[in-house]
Amino acid sequence: MSDNFISEARQALEIRPTWMAYGLFFLKLALLVGLIVVQTSHPEILLKTGIPAHYTSALLFFLTGQLIVSFGRSTLAAIYRRRRNWSKHRRDNFILGINQIAGIASFIIFVFSALMVFNIAIREALTAISIVAAAIAILSKDYVSNMINGMILMFSNQISLDDMVQIGEHRGKIIDLTLLHVHLLNDDDDVIFIPNNLLLSEGIINYTRRPVGKISVEFDLSTSRVESVELVEAYLKEVLLPFSENIIKGSHHLKTVELNKDTVSFKFQCLLKEKSDRDIEKAVRKVILRAAVRFSNGSVVSHQE
Repeated sequence: MSDNFISEARQALEIRPTWMAYGLFFLKLALLVGLIVVQTSHPEILLKTGIPAHYTSALLFFLTGQLIVSFGRSTLAAIYRRRRNWSKHRRDNFILGINQIAGIASFIIFVFSALMVFNIAIREALTAISIVAAAIAILSKDYVSNMINGMILMFSNQISLDDMVQIGEHRGKIIDLTLLHVHLLNDDDDVIFIPNNLLLSEGIINYTRRPVGKISVEFDLSTSRVESVELVEAYLKEVLLPFSENIIKGSHHLKTVELNKDTVSFKFQCLLKEKSDRDIEKAVRKVILRAAVRFSNGSVVSHQE
């Protein structure tokens, strides 16, 4: 799983490019300034067009609110990145949480602006909306629960972007977090969308949060092929000699998990010097599994393929 592929996957999941976001911000700012100038200096222009006053008020409210939300989101993100000496494009859970809150705030501003366009009293609308919202929440409680769990995950330290995790039967690297799903990139470079509710119900194994980069591989061998556990362990150590600079010396360990009538279940473990080196971990796993297949077939050879 290459870093370039992860970067491309993230770009594909972005809502819009950065240049478009800046363009929309300055367009809203220009419209707001122009509307204020016309309303204060040349009100006769609005009277001649026949545009109702509440339309103008709704547009002013919408533009002002959107600009405040956009400026607040950008400012908080910039301060957060500067304190950590990050680049302006780097993201983590806190940045994602800010973006989601900004999206919700923008939607609320849009709703209030629509009420002003139709000249509906906001107090009366809030009463009606609260009743409807309660009914919707009951009917779509799973959807609402999923969104709440998404916010909890974004502002918690359980998982973060780029963490290598296992959720249920899925294992991969987290490339994005949303209010509804966690986007997981697995070993086959497939993007898996996992509902947030599943994370809290199934549980998460976060391999990145280990104090060291531990590799654990399970496999079965025929009892007829296993003369001794020491012989299997020595062979696996031999095939891993090309990775001696990446694996901590003396960290190899072979465990006997289960003894059946025809097979023996093993778990081989070793520790990496760099726990975040995903490419090395993937290569080591592949070598161990292929070596186990060769040993099982009786074709034990040198570590060089």
